[in-house]
Amino acid sequence: MRQSRTLVYKKIASAALAAFFLTFAYGCSGEVPVQNADEGVRTYVFAQAVTTDPERERVTDETLGQESQDDDVSGESPDEQSGNLPDEPDEQNDEPGEDGFITVRKTQTDIHNGSLLLINHDHPYDIPEETDFVYVSIHMTMMYRLRSGSIMVCSSIMEPLNDMMAAFYEHSGRDTVTVISAFRDHTRQQEILDQYIRQMGRQEALRWAAEPGHSEHHTGLAVDFGVTYNRTIGTFTGTGAYSWFSENAHNFGFILRYPENKTAITKTAHEPWHFRFVGTPHSQLMHQSKFSLEEYIAFLSDTSPENSHFASFGDDEKVFEIYFTPDPDILIPAGRPYTISGNNIDGFIVTIEHEKMPEETDLYLISPA
Repeated sequence: MRQSRTLVYKKIASAALAAFFLTFAYGCSGEVPVQNADEGVRTYVFAQAVTTDPERERVTDETLGQESQDDDVSGESPDEQSGNLPDEPDEQNDEPGEDGFITVRKTQTDIHNGSLLLINHDHPYDIPEETDFVYVSIHMTMMYRLRSGSIMVCSSIMEPLNDMMAAFYEHSGRDTVTVISAFRDHTRQQEILDQYIRQMGRQEALRWAAEPGHSEHHTGLAVDFGVTYNRTIGTFTGTGAYSWFSENAHNFGFILRYPENKTAITKTAHEPWHFRFVGTPHSQLMHQSKFSLEEYIAFLSDTSPENSHFASFGDDEKVFEIYFTPDPDILIPAGRPYTISGNNIDGFIVTIEHEKMPEETDLYLISPA
């Protein structure tokens, strides 16, 4: 359950002013590694002057030092970008039938839309034509930092991202966490992969950078973090004070996407800086059961409308019914909050909020640790 906010957010008043200062402070086109003893963070000194022009930064061999973290987006305008859309139905019959259900009608295209998309080496993702991206610089709070004013995310993750950063700031008193990458188009993804291939060969490179069309960054649901000290951006190792994120991100709908003990399943190297939004209660279920996203999608594939799983979290005793269906015509109890997400493979994951546990059901109940 998302933690309550106890801080008053101070938002940046002007988007143009925000983009100017954030790009000036954190944008760079070449970096040279140096050592920083603070909590073992490896830092990179700015090697070239910065301009306020949000054009895509030039790829250089020096930037490989931060692995997949130096993957700033292009400076295209929002209507030139494409992004993942919220979990909303295309059509809905608001009049419940005699059985008390409404029918939500999805399309085959919607299988590739939502917050629970599985995108990896085996399951590609086509960036849709429509977009729901926002500039982080316009909507962020003053409790964290941004590498470039041109970074964009799917609008649905902006509020939980701000909430998570506020909670970390309240916990640690640090505003050093820096969003260094989010959405990437195919061109930028290819540039990153080519860079790795030159350095380490194709086989090893594919453990660190996905083929274009196979990257979560295409959705705008994934963010990469760095840590800033005195105008230098270091690698986010997830250790020390920053271990808070792997321990608490699930309360805000995020998961550590590539854990160290799941590399055989994800087929991706451990990336402590890469967090993916899947939404609650799914992030909480995954954290409690120690599931990777691959394992969670497989787990849900054995469910159905007649064989749902149920989960309850927190003190408010809300109960979530979760199941998978390949059927685009989905029945929802009238008046109940719900979300529907495609899985990017073969169907939809339905999440329905109940006030109490339905009677005579096979209970799958998980409470927070």
